Formats: sequence, structure tokens, C-alpha cells
Amino acid sequence: MHPDTEKWFADRTFQEPAWTPSCLTAAKAGRRVSVVLPAALLGAIFPFVCHLSVPPDRKAGQLVSVLYGANIAGSTAGTCRASMPASSGAPTGC
Repeated sequence: MHPDTEKWFADRTFQEPAWTPSCLTAAKAGRRVSVVLPAALLGAIFPFVCHLSVPPDRKAGQLVSVLYGANIAGSTAGTCRASMPASSGAPTGC
């Protein structure tokens, strides 16, 4: 095989990874900080806003369910809008 061809295949096929266990441990710790912490904080915001904005009376359950329904509708609409191709503006099935 020609040396250039061999190098081309070697660059595009699986080779022994140069990762050490300490590199993988550091990457896992970084993932905790960059993914888990923001997800936990963002997931706690909406229930906290509900707690602050809904008075504790007989209609609390109804108001919280309306807030959660509006949140779900907004999330669905935002996902559908974001999934539309920017160039054509055609919906993708939502």
C-alpha cells in the first residue's frame, strides 16, 4: 500500500486512544459542573417562581396547573419554532 494511502486510512480509523484513567476522571468531573449543575438550577427555577407567585389559598392548585400548562405549551411552541428550517420557513411536522 502506498504510504500516503496508509496514512489516510490510519487517520480515519480507530486507533488506540491516548486517554488515561485520570483524563477520563477529570472529564467526568467537568461534565458534572458543566451539565448537571446548570440543569439542576434551571430545573428548580420554575417551581420556585410558582411558589412565589401563587398565593396559598383554595385556588392554588388551579393556578399552578394553569402555569404548568402554559409552560408546556410555550416549550412545545418554542421547540416547533426552533425546528423549522430558517431558509424556507416550512414547518417540520409540529
